[in-house]
Amino acid sequence: MTSLVTSLEELFCQSDDFCYSFEPQWLAMLFGKGSKKASPRFEFE
Repeated sequence: MTSLVTSLEELFCQSDDFCYSFEPQWLAMLFGKGSKKASPRFEFE
């Protein structure tokens, strides 16, 4: 059981590290290209 907990903890730490490095780069790319928020394709009346 200990190795499973360690594996899960390592997986969490690696994915957390990835998110910390990926998100700022991703947002910079989106805003750098002038991307806008998605708008609904259909309008309901």
